[in-house]
Amino acid sequence: MFKLDARKIPNGTVLLMGIGHRDTDDEPGGDTRGRTRPKIYTYALLKAGGLWYVIGAGRVPQAAGWGAIERWLSKDGRFIESIRIATQWDALYQWYHEDGPAPAYPRPACGASPVDASQATE
Repeated sequence: MFKLDARKIPNGTVLLMGIGHRDTDDEPGGDTRGRTRPKIYTYALLKAGGLWYVIGAGRVPQAAGWGAIERWLSKDGRFIESIRIATQWDALYQWYHEDGPAPAYPRPACGASPVDASQATE
């Protein structure tokens, strides 16, 4: 089982976990259902206020300590296929106060246009 010292991870951190399921306690790969490899589900984990929030299918931990996350991961034949940490943020939208600077970021990859502060409404 993957071990993580969650105390060293700062608030605001986002992890993406690839999690699969096996039918037995054997090595990963039991739940293939006709595939050559098991299906991997992606879950996002956000640390905020010292607690973890999991986003994904099914019943997932909310406002949980890392111990609860580890227990959730060890249930129902789950195995961790991958863990990634979000290290870069692309601006999709930023509200600027009229006294603040003009937007100074490139157009986001998703195609959304940055909004001019003069067009912003509350």
